[in-house]
Order: sequence, then C-alpha cells, then structure tokens
Amino acid sequence: MGTFPLQDLDAHTPCVSDARSWGTGMELTVVDAPERSRFEVSTDGRVIGFSAYHLIAEGVLALPHVEVEPAFEGRGVAGTLMRESLDMIRERKLRIVPICPFAQSFIERNPEYADLVHEG
Repeated sequence: MGTFPLQDLDAHTPCVSDARSWGTGMELTVVDAPERSRFEVSTDGRVIGFSAYHLIAEGVLALPHVEVEPAFEGRGVAGTLMRESLDMIRERKLRIVPICPFAQSFIERNPEYADLVHEG
C-alpha cells in the first residue's frame, strides 16, 4: 500500500482543485493528501470529508472508503469529492478499483468516469 506517483507534479506539492460549489451552496476545495493516502474536501479551511486510496498495482488505485462529516451529508459534498478526485486520477492516467459502495454507485450514475475502472 502507498501513494501513487504524481505525473508532472512535485511529489510534495498537493494537487488542488479549483474551489467550486457544484451546487452545494458552499465553496469546496479538494486536495490530494498523499501522506495520508486520501483526497480531502474542505470548506473554509476545514476538512469535512475524504476519499481513501491505496496503490494496488502499477497505475491502479483501490478506493476503499469515502466519508463526509454527518453535518455535511446530503449536500453534495461527497459527489464533489468524487468528481474532483476522479478528474485528478484521470489527469494522472491512472485506473481505479472502486471498493466503496458510494464510489461504485457514483460511477454508475456518472458513466463519464466508467473508463477509469480497471478491468482485470
């Protein structure tokens, strides 16, 4: 288990998405926190959720768990976290194995990310 390589980025520089509201009514920022093997979503500088990952094969990440603080559930935070993290994964030309039921259902509801699922 471990972090995955950053392509065209310094390994010590977190990859930060643009702060967007994605219909949540709040500004959200998604960053890769490789030292914790997860993507984190924050608002007003406070981490309110994460999507864990583990490198399971060359270029393949397992996504075992997505979690959002209860006070922020049902507000689109997990969806924004998934969308932004999957976009970063795509930019790095990686594949995923969605283990978490939320990650699986997100990809089913958003087929534009189906190409990221590792076959094999």
